[in-house]
Amino acid sequence: MEKRSEEKPKKSPRKYKHLESFSLQEKGGYAYSGTYMVCASGEKEYKDSCRRLLAIAGASAALFVAAGCFPSTGMEGTAILLIPYVTALVAGVLLCLSLFSMGNKGPKLRRYEYEKIVWAAQRRTAETIAGSAIGIIAYITLLIRGTFKGTLPGAAVLAIAYTAGLSLSLYIYRKLKAYTWREEGTP
Repeated sequence: MEKRSEEKPKKSPRKYKHLESFSLQEKGGYAYSGTYMVCASGEKEYKDSCRRLLAIAGASAALFVAAGCFPSTGMEGTAILLIPYVTALVAGVLLCLSLFSMGNKGPKLRRYEYEKIVWAAQRRTAETIAGSAIGIIAYITLLIRGTFKGTLPGAAVLAIAYTAGLSLSLYIYRKLKAYTWREEGTP
């Protein structure tokens, strides 16, 4: 078979798309030539806000861990409670990592960092909200049907974890959406 002279160049996967924003310097090394996303808040205010949100997300994740360690929560053998619990727990822990990265990087992020960190924080917050809300609905459904297998203290701990996870995640989501980001060229 003959090769066509007009072969299309291979496109880089979306995962490596940000590498097109780097250019080779004469002295060696690479310089970022892409755009930046800058938060309208000042650096001190931004970092303080990220620390507060991280503390709130950490408290929410700690409540889910405590609920998992508490005996007789009724999750044993009940996938309808276990799946939303695991979803909310994992998303909550990953949210803590995203918020830590946001605070650590500062209010000026490269475009690909913004997509990787800020969008991920918003998505993980939404996942925590969904896991908590579905968990509350499943918990109420089991109570109404009379098929809940846990004890009263275990049920209380699980209910507190789901309710706190939902309310704290809604608060974090609202705060993350309140940040005003603007696009800025290279320095």
